[in-house]
Parts: sequence; structure tokens; C-alpha cells
Amino acid sequence: MTNLESGPPDAATSANAPDTVADQEPVAPEDYRSVMRHWPSGVTVITMRDGERDHGMTASAFTSVSLSPPMVLIVVDRRWRSHDLIESGGVFCVNILAEDQVRWSDRFAGRHGEMPDRFVDVETTRAATGCPCLAQASAWLDCRIAQTHRAGDHTVFIGHVLAASVMRPDASPLLYHDGRYRTLSDKAAQE
Repeated sequence: MTNLESGPPDAATSANAPDTVADQEPVAPEDYRSVMRHWPSGVTVITMRDGERDHGMTASAFTSVSLSPPMVLIVVDRRWRSHDLIESGGVFCVNILAEDQVRWSDRFAGRHGEMPDRFVDVETTRAATGCPCLAQASAWLDCRIAQTHRAGDHTVFIGHVLAASVMRPDASPLLYHDGRYRTLSDKAAQE
């Protein structure tokens, strides 16, 4: 297709262009990572339960999928222990962190080294799935896996939300952008 604003494609350029998108080489991982660092996101702790084992990981790859039925998705690297626990347990809980919970984000990201129990001194409750729900998080969504999709070196887990709660409705979210934690500078209604 010709772009009408710029005229017909340059013959030299189009002769070297791949025939299909499938023929194109993907962008280098370091270039992709550099760009994605500029996408701000909220910070969550995904908790899971497999039998009697509880585990948790920090994640920003989370989003809403559907309102009816309520569904969310998370994306998890297949090399991580958390991936296998979510896959075998079939359940997960998304805990949305507040700006004062950097220590929890770091703990569940493994930045304090390997801890035998990441839940030490973290108050939890249980909801429909039995996954730990962080009692002092801003909010949580307790989910059962509805669909699983492999995507490159990650898996997309889509979960039906079975239970949900907001514990701290006025808490500002913890954000992550360009390799650093951030907070909202605009606290609320300035209209």
C-alpha cells in the first residue's frame, strides 16, 4: 500500500524490504528492554499456592482483560519457580502495592537474597483459592486460571477473578518506570 502523503515507495528501499512480517528479524532483546523501561506500570506481588506451598513474586506484567466475566492476565517467565507453581496450582492472587510498600516489592523480587519464607512479618488472609492475599496491599484479586498461552519465553495466564477486595482505597500506587520506583506527583482532583 502506498502512503499518499509521502508518495510512492522508493524502489531501492522496497526491493530490499522483506516480503512478509514473518521474514523480518525481531528487534534485539536489549533494544526491546530499553524501550519497555519507558512504559510506566504499577507494581504487584503475585502470590500462588500449590498444595501447601505458598510463594510470591513481584510483577508489573498484569492487566484487566474482561469485566463480564471478570478476568485479568499476568505474564510470567517460564524459567522462574513461580511459573511452575502457578501452572501446577492453577491459582494466583494479584496484590496491588501502595507507594509505601517498596520493601515488599524488593522482598518478593528476591532483592534481599533468597529467603526461606518471603511472607515473614507480612500479614496475609485467604480468599476463594487459598492463595495468600496481602492484608495491607492497596487491593487484591484472587484468581483461578482460565486460559494459558505460551508467548516466547513467557506464559500468559488468564484468570477468572473469584474474589476481590480494596483494603486501602486512598493509598497512592507504587509505580515502576525506567528502572526505578516512582510515585504519583499529582495526588488527586486538580480540576
